[in-house]
Formats: sequence, structure tokens, C-alpha cells
Amino acid sequence: MIKSFFKNHKIHKVVTSKLDWLFAFNLPKFIILTAIFSWGMASAYFHVNLSSFPYFSTYFHYADIIIYLGLFLLLGGLNIQNELDKLKYSYSSTKIDYVRDNNNLNYPILASYILNEDKMKKVSIVSIFLGIFIIGVSSINILPTILLYSYLNLFFYKIIIKNKNFAQNVIFSIFTNLLLFISGWIHIVISFTLILEYILIYLLAVLPITLIYELVFFEQASRYEKELTLPNLVNRRNIFILSIFSLISLFYITYNFKIDPVVSHYALIILPFYIYGLVRGLPKDSIRSFIYPIMVINILLSWTLFPYLFLFVFIVFYISKYYYWHRFDIHFPKFVIEDD
Repeated sequence: MIKSFFKNHKIHKVVTSKLDWLFAFNLPKFIILTAIFSWGMASAYFHVNLSSFPYFSTYFHYADIIIYLGLFLLLGGLNIQNELDKLKYSYSSTKIDYVRDNNNLNYPILASYILNEDKMKKVSIVSIFLGIFIIGVSSINILPTILLYSYLNLFFYKIIIKNKNFAQNVIFSIFTNLLLFISGWIHIVISFTLILEYILIYLLAVLPITLIYELVFFEQASRYEKELTLPNLVNRRNIFILSIFSLISLFYITYNFKIDPVVSHYALIILPFYIYGLVRGLPKDSIRSFIYPIMVINILLSWTLFPYLFLFVFIVFYISKYYYWHRFDIHFPKFVIEDD
């Protein structure tokens, strides 16, 4: 009876309809964006204050709450703009039928089918400027990188979508996420020399997951966009080989030189997914190689330095599952990967 209530009662349709504006901010995407910013903070801790920083500290930092509030408003506003850009400039595959695909990695862009587009634009602009203001007041150091991140997402993202180029997608994703990572780092300490030394580690860590995401996205989108093609050397086998090489190199560097234990554990834990993907090579292996590393980095960060991050991810994950299931009958987000 209780199970039936949580699964079938009509009250859930009413409740989830009240959450449309919250999910216009693309709430599940924060599981990735928050991890990138927190990873930057963690790397700064390990490089500058490794000996004295307490692990799994539950001390409540009000200043961090303010900065994360600013980031939520800014990134949420940018997510709305990105969604509107996708609907205007992107593939026909970004329609609702594509979103309903069993193993689609693209975050559901459904808000525009429900909410007024003009209101979404206004909410986005207000949210972006308010987020920038809060960030500037609470942490002026990260404002330059945050402004550049915002500029690229507002004005270059639509160009990337229009071009439909695999390499451009990968470069844009890696560079914009690097700005978010650097913002997390300099929120803790300004040390550009150390950041430059760390960039190789960043590239080795994000290259596998970025390549896999773009590969899966292009493969899925090509079902609907016949003119969409991948370069000759871009295929699952080559990407898995390159990813395995990147992860082994990442583990060797971070372990032997005692750089960032979170990243060394991350490389070691996710490496089997890429080896298995290379050996078996099924589509669902590629999808696992994107979804599971996101879970792993969040767990490692929350179980070492940021226990409140786990609480945030837990709430976002399950409220998202509740919303998308009862609002659209979509299982999202999920860790169970189905066969096509």
C-alpha cells in the first residue's frame, strides 16, 4: 500500500508540477558542476595545506554556503541559456522523443516544453547577474575565471552546437570545465604556478570521461541527424585505448609523486570500466564509463574533504529521480544501464 502510494498516487503529479522552475536550472547537471569546483578546492588543499587539513571535517563554513549559493544561481542561469540554445540551434534529436531514449546521457531539456520561453530568458538573466554579484562579494578572487566561464557559455556555446564538430565539443568542454576547476582552486589559495603544474593532471583526468561522453552523444544523435559524422580515427576502440593510457599515466604520476590522493584513487577505481569497455565494446560499456566516474569522484570528494557534498548529491539525485519519473515518466538519472 505504501509502495503503491509513492509510485502511483496522483498527488505526485501536482507536487512535481510545482518544481518545474527549479528543474529549469537543470538540477542534475550540478552533480557534475559542483564536483568540478569542489575538486579544484580539494587540489588546492592537498598542494598547500596537506599536513594540517582535517579529513571529513563537518565544520560548517558559512562563507562556503554563500559561494555555493552564488554558483547555483550563476550556473543555473547559464544552464537555462544552454537549454534554450540547444532547442534553437542544436540537433532535431534534442526533442522529447530523444530525451526518452533508455540510455541517453544528455540531461533532459524539457523545461522549455512547459515553461514560457520569455520568462525563462528573464529568470536566466536575473539569476546570472545575481549569482555573479554574490560570488564577487564573497570571493572576489574567482570573479575573473567565473566571468570568462560565463562569457564562453553565453556566446560561444551556441557556435559549438551549430558546428556539430566532435573535436570542438571536446575542447570546449575541457576548457570551460578547467575554468570552473581553477575557480575552485583560487577560492582556497591563489597559486598560478601550482595550477600550471597541475594542468597535465587535470587533462589526464577529464580526457577519458569527456571523450566518452561526446562519443556516446554523437552516436546517439547520429540516429536522427544523418549528416552528423565522426572523424575516421574516432571510434570506441581508439577512445578506450587512449582513455586507458591516460588513466594509467594519471595514476602513475599522482601515486609516485604523492600528488592529490583523490585523483590517484579516482584513476585506479574507474580504470576497470575502460578496460572492460575495450574488451567487450558494447554501447552500455561506454555509457557506464561516463556515469560511474561521476559517481566515483563525488564519493571520493565527499568521503575525504567535503562530507556535505555527499548530502547535496544524495538529495539532488533522488529529488531528480522523483521529479522526472512522476512528471515525465522518465527514469533519470540512473545507474542501471539497459541494453538497446
